[in-house]
Amino acid sequence: MISLFMNLLPWRDLQKQHCIKKFIQAVCLWGICIIATLYLFYFLSNEHNQKHRTMQEQIQQQLKLLAEYHRKIQLLKQQKIEANIVPYINIPHLLKKLSYLPLKQSALTELNLQNNNVILKGISRDQTALDELTTFLKQQPEIMRLQLQGMNKEKAQITFSVQFTLQTDNPK
Repeated sequence: MISLFMNLLPWRDLQKQHCIKKFIQAVCLWGICIIATLYLFYFLSNEHNQKHRTMQEQIQQQLKLLAEYHRKIQLLKQQKIEANIVPYINIPHLLKKLSYLPLKQSALTELNLQNNNVILKGISRDQTALDELTTFLKQQPEIMRLQLQGMNKEKAQITFSVQFTLQTDNPK
């Protein structure tokens, strides 16, 4: 008697085994690809995170430096403002003295106060008017260290710059 379980087509078993092997190979290949992709993603994300942390630390350091520079600038500005303050009693006195300046043929264009140092800039028609101005300033007892800093003759006028120091102990 012939057995019912007898395989008359053995090539189908071989084909089925071959297909199972291909399937297992494909699954393994896909598994390896997925694992490699995940590892690559993990590696790249760690590298990116590390770069990001490094950049954040550098930004924080730069912000600290910037805040320190800003604080120093504010301190320097405050020191400059405090250094440029002329005692109040000298300002009215200086303005009063400037109103007596012999400016018949001269004109002041700029007045600069720094501490007790004064710089007067102006124009004059001739040398005689400029000499009258410097002589008047030399005669004032509260004016010290008078210097004619600059003098340029242009066309029909002379531009000049005079610097002097005010005494603070004897304002009148």
